[in-house]
Amino acid sequence: MTTPLRRSPRKAAVIDNNLKVYPDPAPSSWEPPTKKRRAAKEKNESNNDSSSRGPTHDECRFVVESLGQLHPNVLDDCQNRRSDSLGSSCGMKASIADGLVSTILSQNTTNANSTRAFQQLKKVLPTWEDVVALPDPPTKLEDAIRCGGLAKIKSKRIYTIFQTLINERQSTSLEYLRELSNDQIKKELGRFPGLGPKTISCVLLFTMMRAEFPVDTHVHRIAKDILKWIRPGDSREEAYEHLNAVVPDGCKLELHCLLIAHGRQCHRCAARGKPQFPPKDGTKLECPLVDLNKTRANLKKQQQYTVDYSKASAKPELVVSVKPEKILSTNEEDKGGTS
Repeated sequence: MTTPLRRSPRKAAVIDNNLKVYPDPAPSSWEPPTKKRRAAKEKNESNNDSSSRGPTHDECRFVVESLGQLHPNVLDDCQNRRSDSLGSSCGMKASIADGLVSTILSQNTTNANSTRAFQQLKKVLPTWEDVVALPDPPTKLEDAIRCGGLAKIKSKRIYTIFQTLINERQSTSLEYLRELSNDQIKKELGRFPGLGPKTISCVLLFTMMRAEFPVDTHVHRIAKDILKWIRPGDSREEAYEHLNAVVPDGCKLELHCLLIAHGRQCHRCAARGKPQFPPKDGTKLECPLVDLNKTRANLKKQQQYTVDYSKASAKPELVVSVKPEKILSTNEEDKGGTS
């Protein structure tokens, strides 16, 4: 039988015959750097440096033109939206109420699921007056949208909105919002639970065709990690406040839709390098955004743009005047030429 090991007693540092002091490690204020701590430090350092935050108008133009060549169907869809033709995707509905509910159903789920949920909702409860007539809690509404996920939460939000409208305006219509400014609409819709900046911005852009730039997970990730348009520690709300203020009104729709489409298909820009809808042939898209930092100097020199973004309306025609390959061209030294 083996003798169990015994831990040796802790040795004491003898100071004198009457006092014994055990040595303690010296206190240290150093803490290992973490991702959040580094991001907060970078954010504080760049807080007052507006030059480090993009994008410029020319950079927006470059991204729209470059991604437009990769995803021409997205530009076609945007042109259809601008011509007031109704689509089937998130928010593109005949009324603001329909668009708002459709956008709520799209929260934290896929387009396919939210579309199915909206169709099932309209089948079970054809009018919003039918929703108001339901008892609280609205289990029939919850069951109708269950296929879209988070049915209990979303049904309560939808029910609360229309109950409030009936109590305040004796109507379920939201068409009165068309007479208000963007800021007034944000204040009006922002009082309802579950309607954050992204949801309201999507309603403004897709349903009301206002100049807005919603920031979802794809837009936030690409703007932060690839394009470097926002600070590393910026939240989605902070990114929205910044980008919505600096992205030209004339290309907000195209830029938003293209970044989402690209984020779903490009291995370089997708979360964890796993796109939702990669090319069916197994190839990887050649991402034009990764070289944007190298082309910023060239973009500043370009004077060939014909659109005055400062005067662009909410519904301008998309005019592509400069090919991305022209912007990407470098001088002989960059190409490795010898002098």
